[in-house]
Amino acid sequence: MRRMKRLSLIMFASILLFCNACTDTLHIVTGEYTYQASGQVTLDNVRSLILEHEMGTMDILYKDPSTLLLTFYSNDGNTYTTDATIDEKNIDLFPFTRLLSVKYTTQESSILGGVVNLEHTEDYQIGVYGSGIIYDNTIIFRLQYLGNGLADEKKLVGDEITLVARKK
Repeated sequence: MRRMKRLSLIMFASILLFCNACTDTLHIVTGEYTYQASGQVTLDNVRSLILEHEMGTMDILYKDPSTLLLTFYSNDGNTYTTDATIDEKNIDLFPFTRLLSVKYTTQESSILGGVVNLEHTEDYQIGVYGSGIIYDNTIIFRLQYLGNGLADEKKLVGDEITLVARKK
């Protein structure tokens, strides 16, 4: 009987420590961050483009014992949110959608001869998927983008997008 009480006490203490560690991680990661995202995307499996660096701020709020709310405020004026789960040093984002503007230049022959540079800006509705690893005051997210053009049905794929967020 005494052994049973001791075992119960040890199990109860272990559960409390485990729950406390989870809560501490949640509260440590919450706060205000600055972020920069970069990477490469492919349009229609033909044109490979390096994205312009996207910068902004990000707020991470504690939502419930296992969920965070992330809000991204891009310097270009767009705002998007998603939930995330956290496990030790890993953050798994819930998939979310957002608008992405892609700029690129093409060269075409001129009627008068020579070459003309044409600037293009295309908007895409994309799904964002990914996860991050927490390193002290920095979180490094590895993201994937997948979406379609708003003006046409061009496909956009980005398999290696990196977003680095640093706590303010």
